[in-house]
Amino acid sequence: MHINFTVMRRAAFGGLLFFYVMVTFVLSGFAMPHWQLFSVVLFIALAWIFIYLVYFCENYVRYVSIVFAVTMISLLLLACSLPAFAMAEDGTGEQITRKVLAVTPIFSVGFLLLYVISSEPRDMPLIVPGNRIQSLTQKDAQAPTKTSPFFIGGASVSTGSMITGKLDGLIAEAIIVALGTFVLVSIVFICRESLRGLRHLARTSRDLEITYTFYWIDEIRAARRGSYVVRFARWFR
Repeated sequence: MHINFTVMRRAAFGGLLFFYVMVTFVLSGFAMPHWQLFSVVLFIALAWIFIYLVYFCENYVRYVSIVFAVTMISLLLLACSLPAFAMAEDGTGEQITRKVLAVTPIFSVGFLLLYVISSEPRDMPLIVPGNRIQSLTQKDAQAPTKTSPFFIGGASVSTGSMITGKLDGLIAEAIIVALGTFVLVSIVFICRESLRGLRHLARTSRDLEITYTFYWIDEIRAARRGSYVVRFARWFR
């Protein structure tokens, strides 16, 4: 997928918003002390991260890594939250089962992710002169833009939550966790070559002390110069 200014803004906004919603949902669900204050602080922090990513970041590896990380964490919170909430309210012997359900997506996705990023890419990133990244794999550079697997994953888990809302508690939780784990594992599997390519770029960038930037960086810079955020930053300086 080619990252221009429009894609950059939408991906950062969607990933950070999803992360904020899921974190505040979990905090409110557990009735954490002063969770409202924390949610305000988190909102401000994420707003600054959004401004940095969209209007100032020119590091391709950093941008993609942050957006991918917050989106995956959000999906993990979505998959693990239902049994975790029930476990906090339940004092019966089903707590052990719910503990297992709550950690299943974390371990499943974590082990698969470690395996993927520790292996060498079979399809190398497409790098053009000027250390610009056109795509994380050669195949993606030739393929048309497709629906984001993260959007599909969030929609699938959310739909599953609504469908199982009237089932028995533990059965519904098991179905949601199984669906969430399947979706997360599928996302990692689908994106495996892109993740390997991202890891390769991060390692190469560190070893050779170079910075990889976006293929459409000239267009991105032009769009940024016309934004009120950059104008304000220049005036403030």
